Amino acid sequence: MKDRMSMIELQTVMGNHIRALEKKDMTAEEREITLEHARAVERIAKQMINNGRFILDAEKLQAQIGTLTHSKAVDLIGD
Repeated sequence: MKDRMSMIELQTVMGNHIRALEKKDMTAEEREITLEHARAVERIAKQMINNGRFILDAEKLQAQIGTLTHSKAVDLIGD
């Protein structure tokens, strides 16, 4: 099992939650549960994005001073 999620995978997960919220045939209770799940994904996504930004900022600094040997940007973004 992969221990990290790329930004592209994150986009897919977030898109799935948005589509789930658009369903018209949900009960009020189902809609509330779906909304709570979407909120949890949002909180986690924000942290993932902040972590990615930190890594990219650190790599930018390494590149500027000439010590960058392998960029993690491709791993963060995904295929």
